[in-house]
Parts: sequence; structure tokens; C-alpha cells
Amino acid sequence: MRPEHYSDVYRNFATYLRDFGDSKLFLIACGPNSNDVQWTRGVLDGFRRQMPNGVAMHYYSSGSDAPTNFTPQHMNDQFSSFAKIEQAVIQQRALLDSYPGGQKIGLLLDEWGVWDRNPKEDEQHYGRLWQQRTMRSAVAAALGLNLFNRQADKLFMCNIA
Repeated sequence: MRPEHYSDVYRNFATYLRDFGDSKLFLIACGPNSNDVQWTRGVLDGFRRQMPNGVAMHYYSSGSDAPTNFTPQHMNDQFSSFAKIEQAVIQQRALLDSYPGGQKIGLLLDEWGVWDRNPKEDEQHYGRLWQQRTMRSAVAAALGLNLFNRQADKLFMCNIA
């Protein structure tokens, strides 16, 4: 879907949403996968006057190996991806802030985490989305939490996938 079309569909559905009692709506637009500035700009340009309350971004630190069978180089590549995630947070926040009222839009990293290559036997036994957790994934999670702490003023919410 093109970002401009997404904005049109979003606005059409948002028209029908209302606050309920004391519960206030918090409308979240689907933001980029990784640091796709063109997507974010296209979506925001399509909103015109009615900006969302939040924009959600996904960013995964994908591994090229199975969780328990990896090379030191692949581990370092995966860990270094957190510098790219931090850069994405900084750039996406700056982009949001560049729009009128953009400072009020929350940046959500609603899916992040390590995503290793799932061995076929694990996928068949546990399902396609199952991920083995290891000390390596724990270190990666710590890297993520550390960057979220450093960039807390730019983020509204973060959810590990």
C-alpha cells in the first residue's frame, strides 16, 4: 500500500471513532518498517489537518543464523543493529517534529527485538513465529532497553515483539 493511500483509509475509518465515557481515543498510525523516512513523510503528508496521536514503527535486529548456532561476526552484526535503531528513533522523531503539531505526535516502537532464523524443525514443531530465547537475545534486549533509556524523551512507548 502506498503511504498516501494508507492515510486516506486511516482518515476514513478514524471519522467513525469517538471517545467513550472517560476513555479518550489515542489514534495510532502505522509507521515505517525500520527507518523508512519516505513512508513516514508520505503518511503524514496524507493526513493534512487531522494528525494521529501516535505513529508506530517496527524495527527488528534480524539474525542470519539459528539462535543457538551463530558466528561471532553475525552476533556482532546483530548487536550493531541497535545503533541503527537509535538513529531511526532520532530521525523519525525529528521528522514528526518538523510537521505543524508534530511535537504532540507520540513515536512508538511498537515491535522491536531479535529475530533469528528459525530452523525448519523448530518452525514445524512450534510455529512460524516462535523464537528461541538465549543469552544472546537477552544481551540484545539489554542493548534495546539501554537505547530506549537514552532516547526516552523521543519515545512514547516501546514493545518487545
